[in-house]
Amino acid sequence: MTAVPRPSLDDPKDSWLVYADSLQSAGDPRGELIALNQAVEDGAPSADRDAFLGKHAEAIYGTLTPYRAQVEIDWKWCVPKTLSLLIGPKDKPAAMVEALLASPLATEMQTLRLVARTPSDSDKIDLAPATALLGKGLPPNCTDLELVDDRAQRSRILVSADYSPDTNLVEFGNLDALWAIPHLRKLHMVVADTEQINLGTIDAPALEDFSLLGLRWGQPYGRPTDMATTMAEAKWPKLRRLALRIPETFTYSWPEQYGAYVAVDRYEEENEYYDDYADDDGWREDLDWSAELGNLLNALKDTPIEELSLTSFASAGTLLEALRNHGLPASLRRLDLGTSELSDANVPWMVENAALFDKLEELDLSDTLISDPEPLSVLAPKIVHSEGSGAIYRFSVGME
Repeated sequence: MTAVPRPSLDDPKDSWLVYADSLQSAGDPRGELIALNQAVEDGAPSADRDAFLGKHAEAIYGTLTPYRAQVEIDWKWCVPKTLSLLIGPKDKPAAMVEALLASPLATEMQTLRLVARTPSDSDKIDLAPATALLGKGLPPNCTDLELVDDRAQRSRILVSADYSPDTNLVEFGNLDALWAIPHLRKLHMVVADTEQINLGTIDAPALEDFSLLGLRWGQPYGRPTDMATTMAEAKWPKLRRLALRIPETFTYSWPEQYGAYVAVDRYEEENEYYDDYADDDGWREDLDWSAELGNLLNALKDTPIEELSLTSFASAGTLLEALRNHGLPASLRRLDLGTSELSDANVPWMVENAALFDKLEELDLSDTLISDPEPLSVLAPKIVHSEGSGAIYRFSVGME
């Protein structure tokens, strides 16, 4: 493609339109792509742009052209702000990533998403070779990386007949190579069982934002997790945001499976015993969040963290106690405790310990069981609140 200097994404529209004219004069299809993308942004249907991309696929996609049907792009002008590779069980992820890294899109993309799709319960996808390639070859313009198990993203519970869930359908491999990427600013992961994720040793000099969103957090009987230990020992001197979904374990005689990552055959509703356990709300033992997250909370005080998200926990009382016992980082400005079992019963404790939240600017209590947030108005931060269903994400273990 024609190498013509382009404006920055922050430059005004006029600069990009002048740039588009210069590209068109040089016979570069990106010139017309700029105009077509602007038309779509202004509300026009995408059909004309899609047809244009098909006509000029070789010039725009390059070596990625054979996989074009599995590529989704969020365009800004002619820049792929976010590029998603949709990877199925019959694909070769490493070959797809290799083709991407050799394409002209690689030198422009800002965010790369690897989205693993497993239509069948028996499908498996190994992304480890692909993530290893990214560790060696992610271009410096791409600062944000997302690794997504699409089935986990669409699920709300992990179901098992014992306390050791089946192997995740998507394998991400050891993440050591990713932490070492010198320009990686953001890593976002959506997984099934977080305990099966090999975080490796976190030494991430540029990382500012890390998310780990799963359907199960924790070991049986309160044993400490590998994730909390690894993150407590992490070296991420620029970390500004950490988001962890921390679903707990519920034990049922006969677990319901609506929204399950993979349904367990023995617990199908059609089974003759299902109606006998229709009112089973599950049993759980409070998790000692001080023991689990204490070292991590202490370690975060040595980072410039501004936003901490701990969501979908059920042991609300012990989570709040953990925050009080270990304190919040002085730099923290936003705390998200949403989609959790926080309820009206926890509100007096929060008021009594108002000083804990004094340095926050915002406290997010969205989708909790709190029905009356008015008493929390005495707290220093802005309260973001909505009443919801509580901790909808969970690990459900059946005992029958």
